[in-house]
Amino acid sequence: ASPCPRMENEVLGYVRVERDQSQGYRGLKTIKSFWPGEVVLREKPLMTAPSSAFADRLVAYSNLESKKKGLVLQSTFTQFEVDDRGIDVTDEALAQALEVAKQRGAEVSPADARCVLQRCMAGSLVDKLHLYEQASLLRHSCAADVEFVYSGGMGAITARHNIAPQKFIGQWLLEDFNLWWKGANVRSAALQKAGLLNQECMCERCQGEDTCRAIKCPGCFDFQKRLKAARLLMLMSSSAVLMASFVGWCRVTIGGFTARMQGEVRRNGKLKRWRCNVCDFNASDVAVEGYIKIENKL
Repeated sequence: ASPCPRMENEVLGYVRVERDQSQGYRGLKTIKSFWPGEVVLREKPLMTAPSSAFADRLVAYSNLESKKKGLVLQSTFTQFEVDDRGIDVTDEALAQALEVAKQRGAEVSPADARCVLQRCMAGSLVDKLHLYEQASLLRHSCAADVEFVYSGGMGAITARHNIAPQKFIGQWLLEDFNLWWKGANVRSAALQKAGLLNQECMCERCQGEDTCRAIKCPGCFDFQKRLKAARLLMLMSSSAVLMASFVGWCRVTIGGFTARMQGEVRRNGKLKRWRCNVCDFNASDVAVEGYIKIENKL
């Protein structure tokens, strides 16, 4: 069970820190509903550094009071979360940072210095210069429920659209914004490469219908044949009923024949099924794998 979040630095907040079982990490979960533009969490940073340089972070940590030092080490990211993301500091970089920090009057043990830098690196996806007890735990969501902004000495998480209670929230954390328009498989690969996830993304958007990824429906492969046959039939008969039965799923109008476009097959992340928007094609990932390879080559 995750520890209860501390509230000393929180000015306004309606979230709690809880483990997201589907994603496998702790995140921020709402305790009420929110309208677009409403503040979800406003929090004063535990630590502020003038830059993301290791030495600057160590000096900033050294200048904290003992209570805040303890919060930085114990109440932000756990060591498991840091290790799970693959975040580490090389011995050479640590030694250089400690030497520069010592020249500037900072006294930090090597063990504490490593822990501080690891937690700052983990939180830098949200804010590169500030470390928060709760806001730094904001994770990625392909749906981008919220937006984080630092202003006036406070970090604020604001709702971008309607958010229901008891929902894990997240913002877009990938540096490449073009990935927003890519399929769920491409986004998941990028998230894993960036160390944000160790598995397929389980956010609401990725588990729904993938509107950014589709292939031509293999179940509609005889579309052109049916269309040509229907046109030929139109020359021989004016019976719309006959044409409709011959073409099947194609539309027929009184003034002539209008066929539907060939269907697109899209994947539902939760069901892990591919469905056509025109015909009744419904297949698994394994069944569609070959069609995807052909589509990529084309």
